[in-house]
Amino acid sequence: MFTGDLERKTYADVESFLAQNIPEGLRLDYKREMPKRIERTIAAMANSEGGVIVIGVDEESATREPKLPPVGIDLARQDGHIRSKAYQAIFEPITALDIGEFPFPNDNERGVLVVRVHPSERAPHAVDQGRTILRRVGAQAMKEGGDLDAPMHLDRIGWLFERRQRNQQLIDAAMERYESLLLSEPPPEGQYRFDIVAYPAVTHAEPLTVRDLRAFTKLRGRRQFWLSHPRTVSGGLMSNLDSPNFPTRSYCDVTGLTAYTATWPFEEESGELRRTFGGWWFDPSLRLLEWVGLAGKESGRGGTIRVRARLKGVRGTQLLLDQLNMIEKYAGHPPSLDNEVLATASALIDDLASDPKPCVAALTSQLAEAFGREISHDDMLKMIGA
Repeated sequence: MFTGDLERKTYADVESFLAQNIPEGLRLDYKREMPKRIERTIAAMANSEGGVIVIGVDEESATREPKLPPVGIDLARQDGHIRSKAYQAIFEPITALDIGEFPFPNDNERGVLVVRVHPSERAPHAVDQGRTILRRVGAQAMKEGGDLDAPMHLDRIGWLFERRQRNQQLIDAAMERYESLLLSEPPPEGQYRFDIVAYPAVTHAEPLTVRDLRAFTKLRGRRQFWLSHPRTVSGGLMSNLDSPNFPTRSYCDVTGLTAYTATWPFEEESGELRRTFGGWWFDPSLRLLEWVGLAGKESGRGGTIRVRARLKGVRGTQLLLDQLNMIEKYAGHPPSLDNEVLATASALIDDLASDPKPCVAALTSQLAEAFGREISHDDMLKMIGA
């Protein structure tokens, strides 16, 4: 329950998990019924190391192990209820939750509900209208049957703010490693470069291993992330495709950072003005982001993903987003651009796994805007989906 896509798990997986008799603790909580104040446990886990709440399962008061068989709860409308609590009763709201419903084999209306909470980059999160900040504690710190959601002292609150800073340091280090491996040289004369990089908003206390990354490269989605014949590099995997016209690089890091870069020649139009064909980066971006979503769900590391797209070497060019039917519309001469254009977006793991097109549309809209072009979100989605 701690890892893997909850949507792909079954009630048999829940039974197997419960049969391990794992006691409640820092990252696990059993609830016989839907708690009236489930926001307390969600906030406490988000303020700590994340965790899993299993609802519909009672626990032994002495050992904190699960009582079998599960008693179950009414599953109707519980998903919306939990998400509403996490959004309305927690400050700042928590939106990144994985929720799995597992009906009993002989009763589709009752079963076990699993809520996976991820450590939050915006911690500390407060409840009681912002008056109480909670954290998770180990069972050894509480009396028999005591609540594992405990008030947080001032020194621990300060630690959470330090964690925010440490999280940014880890992301900065991963980004620097990626830049040095894939982007150390400027694009060649007469070419421009596109690169897209996705990374978790919150890095996890236990990074993935290179072996994990190799396993995830075999994930099968509607699109496959192009990481052919990856080789191990510092803290991750990288692959090259050195075709004469379109050299590309792919990279994934144990922190969760994943990237793709490619260079393309400009299309001459007239004089010094050249065309930058934006459609060439649609498919690689879709592949990468869907892979990030699938790998995040498979590893159990959900939450928010930050995405950055960048064009480099595009001074004095015009952006052509569709080679077939958008030439007249984009035939005007845009103002001269700086040498680099950036776009940023955020998305949830689940959203990227199910449909990465809205995220790519948001990025491409920003890039187009830098060239003086406004395109509606719906029109952008049509182009990307074509």
